[in-house]
Amino acid sequence: MKTAIVIGASGLVGSHLTQLLLSDPRYILVQLLVREKLPLKHPKLVQEKHDFIISEYYKVQGADIFWAMGTTWRKAPDHQIRYEIEYTSPVETARAAKIAETPQFIFVSALNARPSSLCMFLALKGKVEREVAKCNLESFIAVRPFLVKGRQKDKRIEEELALFVMRLLGRWLKGRWARYQPIEAEQLAIAMIELANQGRTGYTIAETEELLSLRRRV
Repeated sequence: MKTAIVIGASGLVGSHLTQLLLSDPRYILVQLLVREKLPLKHPKLVQEKHDFIISEYYKVQGADIFWAMGTTWRKAPDHQIRYEIEYTSPVETARAAKIAETPQFIFVSALNARPSSLCMFLALKGKVEREVAKCNLESFIAVRPFLVKGRQKDKRIEEELALFVMRLLGRWLKGRWARYQPIEAEQLAIAMIELANQGRTGYTIAETEELLSLRRRV
């Protein structure tokens, strides 16, 4: 029996993670770190208010941390705020997890993430992966979807455009292009939970094809 910590529970992927974890018998406790408590109740659910900037290690004690928090230009037009959400918060949380001896960190990254990318979003994701890997957690899993599908209040404009193009090209996304398939948010959440229960060690990466292939085992 395990404990799960979800960061980003109010978002598209995080909300699916929360519901799936609450119904998963492998987890006896699901802890949400939130700015404002969500209107959710469940015997396994605990919500803790958290500012995501200065991570307190006692708040991340547990078996599996699922990081699904992000933002958009519309929500956070200030560069410094976006940087704190997209980079500082996950890195500091991973460092706190190391102190708390929390063994596993599952992070929603992005396909082609790398620190040297000319795309600021991909560069930030790559830098987060690099810094979290330096924490030497027992297991750090970076999931790298290309695009995540699902109903959300605040989509990135570039994501909407890319999803439209991918729908037109869908049947040709095979072979080396299969990694550019969109993935439903619920399927991504299922894949994250299954990856967390594979007994992985070290820094590992899961891209689109693997994420699409994983099925719920409970």
